[in-house]
Amino acid sequence: MGDGKTSMINLLSKSIENECMIIKFNPWNLSEDSNLYDKFFNELLLALELNDKENNFKQLRIYLKNYKRYVSPVLTVFGTVTQIITQIPLNIGDILNNYFYGKKSLEQLKKDISRELSNQKIIVIIDDIDRLTDENIRLIFNLIGSVANFKNIIYLLAYDREVVIKSLNKSQSFSGKDYLKKIVQLSISIPKITTSDLEHQFNVYLEKLYVNSLITKKDMDIFTQHYDIILGFFRNIRDLKYYFNLLILYLPLVKANVNVIDFMLLTVIQVFEKSTYNLIRENQKCLLYGKKGIILGNYRLAESKQHEIYTQELNSDNKSEIFYNILEKSFKKNSKLQLLMYQLFPKLKEIYEPNCKISDNPDQCQKKLISCPFYFDNYFIFNESKNTSDYDLDGLDVLTRQK
Repeated sequence: MGDGKTSMINLLSKSIENECMIIKFNPWNLSEDSNLYDKFFNELLLALELNDKENNFKQLRIYLKNYKRYVSPVLTVFGTVTQIITQIPLNIGDILNNYFYGKKSLEQLKKDISRELSNQKIIVIIDDIDRLTDENIRLIFNLIGSVANFKNIIYLLAYDREVVIKSLNKSQSFSGKDYLKKIVQLSISIPKITTSDLEHQFNVYLEKLYVNSLITKKDMDIFTQHYDIILGFFRNIRDLKYYFNLLILYLPLVKANVNVIDFMLLTVIQVFEKSTYNLIRENQKCLLYGKKGIILGNYRLAESKQHEIYTQELNSDNKSEIFYNILEKSFKKNSKLQLLMYQLFPKLKEIYEPNCKISDNPDQCQKKLISCPFYFDNYFIFNESKNTSDYDLDGLDVLTRQK
């Protein structure tokens, strides 16, 4: 996902837009009680109507409207039970149709539709299939391979092959891989982005932050020094867009009260290691105070009452030991995460490497680093909502380009 499928489709669409009718079908916009087949045929009918300036598609639209009834009479009468109609054998569907509508059979209507399409080629584009639910993925391929496999309608599909196969395996009694081979006649794999291309695009987005005064030139220079650590988290362009759109959203709100570099590094954890991010947010005391109650940084409050309370709380229920053990398991899964945490909390290294001694940073509070107790909370004032997605944030990306 995020490997350039949508960009490829956009390029293909542009190159053939004058040769055929192009319809973009977005099944992931369906509400929970919507019928995928209804939505497809409604969009197909609308496209034909909008492109029918000379009334050439009038009969085709009549056939399609009647055919649409074939695939949803049960839904119309008994409610939105999508699985019922899609799992009914065609002969039972014929019986239902004859009962409610009479006249032509399903196969005859399909022949009539194909005949009307003999002089009109239609490309139906369906993107992000891998983002659908398992059931809707099954319905999409059932639609393409059986329900709407009309002559001269060509389907251009974009999806993550492994995700779709896994989904089909769940929702069917036979091999998803074999089923996909029967439906898809030509499959083109898009090469994964190279590390050098990913780094180049990263620099492009970083430059965008600078151009829009969200970071300084010095910030850029310092941040690029961490490339060896952070670039390993990013897999594709979508990851880059999502990460930088979050920065576009949050930096204007927090940059005056945080260290920009630390915030950008923490956002990497927020995007790619959500559980660790939540662990950091909820365990300030464990991060700023070591196992022995020592602050992991230059600010030492060993004699303060507040520090004594913190130390008692940590030792009383073994929170610190649990915290460090959970963190250590995450480090074993991702060594880059460990390096990133050491960068944000340098003294943390002493916890996992007892023989290692890290010098205190006398400027940590002056620089508003996250390891300073007085600035830690500033990094978590704004948090990503449950419904935030890269689609929600893409608009911000557009806004910055227009400045």
